[in-house]
Parts: sequence; C-alpha cells; structure tokens
Amino acid sequence: MKNFLFFRRVNNSWSRLPISYRGAIVIAIPALCMGAMIGSWVWSRQVNIEVRQRIDHTKEVILESNKLLTTLVNAETGIRGYDLSRQTVFLYPYKKAKSHLSNNLGALDKLVRNDPEQSLQLDKIELLITNLTRILEARLLEINNSTINKNSVSDKNISMLKQGKQTMDTLRTEIGNLQQVEQQLLDKQKSHLAQLIELTSFLQWLTALVSSFAYLAAVYLFSKINTELAEREKQLSESKSLIDTITKNVVDGVITLNCHGVIETFNCAATKIFGYKPEEIIGKNLSFLLSDPCLTDQEKNDKLQFLTHHLRQLDKPWQTLGYRRSGECFPLEISLSEIPLNPLFIVIIRDISEAEEAKAKLTNRADELARLSATLTATNIQLEKQNQELDKFVYVASHDLKAPLRAIASLSEWIEEDLKDKLSEENNRQMELLRGRVHRLERLINGLLAYSRIGRIETRKELVDVRELLGEVIASLDPHSEFIIEIGEKMPVFKTKKKLLSEVFTHLLSNAIRHHDTGRGHIQILVREEDLFYHFQVIDDGPGIAPAYHERVFVIFQTLLPRDTKENTGIGLSLAKKILETEGGKIWLESEEHLGSTFHFTWPKS
Repeated sequence: MKNFLFFRRVNNSWSRLPISYRGAIVIAIPALCMGAMIGSWVWSRQVNIEVRQRIDHTKEVILESNKLLTTLVNAETGIRGYDLSRQTVFLYPYKKAKSHLSNNLGALDKLVRNDPEQSLQLDKIELLITNLTRILEARLLEINNSTINKNSVSDKNISMLKQGKQTMDTLRTEIGNLQQVEQQLLDKQKSHLAQLIELTSFLQWLTALVSSFAYLAAVYLFSKINTELAEREKQLSESKSLIDTITKNVVDGVITLNCHGVIETFNCAATKIFGYKPEEIIGKNLSFLLSDPCLTDQEKNDKLQFLTHHLRQLDKPWQTLGYRRSGECFPLEISLSEIPLNPLFIVIIRDISEAEEAKAKLTNRADELARLSATLTATNIQLEKQNQELDKFVYVASHDLKAPLRAIASLSEWIEEDLKDKLSEENNRQMELLRGRVHRLERLINGLLAYSRIGRIETRKELVDVRELLGEVIASLDPHSEFIIEIGEKMPVFKTKKKLLSEVFTHLLSNAIRHHDTGRGHIQILVREEDLFYHFQVIDDGPGIAPAYHERVFVIFQTLLPRDTKENTGIGLSLAKKILETEGGKIWLESEEHLGSTFHFTWPKS
C-alpha cells in the first residue's frame, strides 16, 4: 500500500511538471547512462593502457637485461675462444659486445630510472660489468703478451679466468634478481590487468543493463508524453476549430496581428465591414484600415503612432474611424487582447454606424422631449392656473346660482302660504312643480360641480375592505326593506382611493334602485380577480335597457324617461364613468329590455 501511494505521488508530481522539463528528464536518463557507459569505458581503457604500458615496460626491462647478459656472455666467450685458438676471428663477439654494452646499459638505465630499488640494483650491475670488462681487457692483454706455448695456460691467466667466472656468476645473479623483481611486477600487473578486464566487462554489462532499462523508461515516458501531446494537439485542434467557427459566424470583425501590428488573419465579418478580401489585406498594417487614403505620409505616420499608443492599452475599447474599400468613412469600436503563449494580438472591430445614428436620433429625441417637457411644464402650469380659475368660477357660479334658486323656492312657499285660500288646486300643483324644478336645478348644479372636480382633486389612498365599503354605501342609500342587495364572496381588501370607489358603487346602486320598476328588486354584486384589475359586476332584475341606449346612459344629463315622469338629473352614470376612466378602469353595460341590467367595471389593483 505504501509503495502504491509512493508511486501515485511520484506519478502526480511527474504529471504536474511542464512538458519541457519531462522531455529533458526523458532525454537525460539515457544520456546519463550513455555518459556513464562511455566514462567507464574510457576509464577502463585508460587504466588498461596504463597497466599494459607497465607490463610492456617490465617486459622491456627483462628483455634489455637479457640482452645485457647475452652481450656479456658473448664478450667472455670471445675472449675464451681467442685464448684457446689465438685466432682474431674469435675476438669479433668481444668487440661487438664491447661496442653495444654502453647502449644496453643506457637503455636499461633509462627503463629503471624511475624505480629507486631497481636503479640501485642497476648500479651494482654496472660496477660488476666495469670490473668484468677490466678483467677481460687484462686477459686479452695477457694473452697478447704471452710468449709461452699457446697450448699452455699461465697461472695469471688462470687467476684472471677464475675472477672473470666469479664476476660473471655474480652478474648473472644480480641480473637474475633484477629480472625476478621485474617478473614479480609483471605477474602482479597481469593479475591486475585480468581483474581490470573483469571489472570492465562487469561495468559494460551493468551499463548495458541500465541503458536498457533507461531506454525502456525513456520509451515509456516518451509514449506518455506523446499521448499527452496528442491529446493536447486534439484539444488544440478542437479549440482552433471552435475559434474558427466562432470567428466565421461572429457578427463582429475579428483580426489577428503580430507584435508589429501586421494583419495575419481576417474573418468574414471583417470582410463585410471593410469590403476587403483576406488575401488583399493580410500582410498589411492595421493602420491601412484606419487611415484615409487621401492623408499625407506625415498624417499617416501620426495615425500609426496613435494606433501604437492604443495597442499598448489591452482590453480597453476605444473608438476611431475606419475606411472601407470604397473610401467611405464610418465609426467603429476596437478592442485589443493579447493571445497567451503566443506573440499575437486579437482585435475585435465593431461597426457602430447604426449605434451612432441611433445615438444621434436619441439625442435629438431627448432634445425634443426636453422641449416638449418644457412646453408641457408650462402648459401644466397654465392648466393649473386655469383649473384654479375654473374652481373659483364654478364655486362662484354655483353659489350665485344656488342663492336665487333658494330665494325662488322660499318665495314660492311664501306666496303659497299668503294665498293659501285663494289659490286653486291647479295653482298649488304648479307651485309644487316650480319647487321641483328648483330642486332639480340645484341637483344639476351640484352634479356639474362634482363632475368638474373629478381628476383634479387629489384623493389619498387607504386600505379598503370592499365588503365593508358596500355595507356603508347600502346603508347610506337606505333601500326599501323588501329590496334585496346581495354581496358576493371573496370581496378584495386592498389599498386604493376609498372615496372614489365608494362614489362609483353609490351611483350604480342608486341607479339600479331608483329605476327599478317594482318595489321588490334584487341586486347582486360580484367580483373576479384579473392580472391588473378587479372586475366588478352590479346585476339587477329591473326593466332593462335596450341595446340602442347602452352608450347614451353614460352621457351627462341624458335620461331615458322624461324628467317629469321620474325625477333624475342624468349625471350619476356619467360621474361613475369619468371616475373609472380617470383611475385607469372602464365601465360597460350588458342588458336587454325587460331582462334586467348588468353593469361591468374594472378597478386597478394599485
């Protein structure tokens, strides 16, 4: 489990490394192994060369010492042959050995110079050789000066022969010791060489094995990197396809620039905006699209500096003028962004000609509205003054009209009282008719005054329970006990202008009660909630109204029956209609003659 977690952490750490680092590591593994292999091979080769050089040196020392011993033996043999034969031909080996002896000693001295022990040994050998040479020269001189028979040997010659033999034996021993030391060194070096060969072979096999594992690891890691790169390439290809699709279908112009402001791509929307085909514009500077062809070189240079300044302000839209292929100038908006990991800039260009035209139109409309608002403000002020004057006029007119009417009514009553016994029944009826006309005119004046004030007097809003409101209205009308007024269910409770709603219900209920053809009527009040309104219905079972008179009943001062038949001012329904229209509602009638009437009206919820 611990190993699994360890390898999992290693794999996660490996995956988080950048691809460049992972690639470097993958390349470094076989490279290090190869370097180690080459280094071990170079080291082993160098050591092998050094050992072989030492072996060759030792062999050369042994060879030179053998040559020296052979030279000495030849010299002694030549003297001995000459001593026995007295023929000078036997002196040839002696003379040749004597001429080569210094070279042999020099070569051997050169070989053992760096070895102190062998140098001391060589010094002993040189002394012995010098002694032997002296003995041989003395023997040769003795042989040449001898006067005795050549077959006889003198005592001195025999003594020299013994000294030479003894010296020669000593030389053989010393040279043998020298060669023995060198042979031991040679054996040691050969053993070292064999070990080195084994070590080199082991290192080669080891580095080959490690290199194999490194190669497999590199292949595995490369395969993972290759898979990841393929996946990234696929994602990049998909992203590129997506970006190409977006840039082809986007309504704004999309242009890519290099770091020098040169255009590299040009989408279809940009072609529609400027009129240039991509092959005509790619490779040119962005200033080509934003400069008037009629500008001078200096003006174009100033334009280029202006663009360069704005190109440094990434993600900050700015407005300038563009020039189409036809030479037409138009306003546009430019937004510049840098593409990450790529020295490219993406430019979003939007043609704002329509927006600028709409802006100009809106500005003109705003100015016009401002003028209209000022005009309306002045008109409202004038209307307020006129309304105030109208209120004063209505008040004065109603007061001045009511005063004579009251006087006429009072005078008719006084005349009737003074001439009570002298007036005929017809005159009394005429006096009552006179007072009725006076009261009717007074009601007309009051209704006209109320009609003129609708919509001009501010009425506060309050929370209204419509069921309670209807109860108050019915109580104020005080209908006959046999007259039934039924209030439906789910009457709303909401905040509105109570006084105006109460007047509407009062006029509708009063109209239904007054015009009922019997004393036992039935009125039903219903409500239905809509999105923005409450839809009320006042249903009665009266005589009904013919469809021809449905609009007429809402006209002020209009009555369906002669006023002498039934006293009526003809203002109630017109007042209700004006209140509803002023508050945003409406009223209409559904009725057939002899089938009762249903008055519909809507009242806003707020």
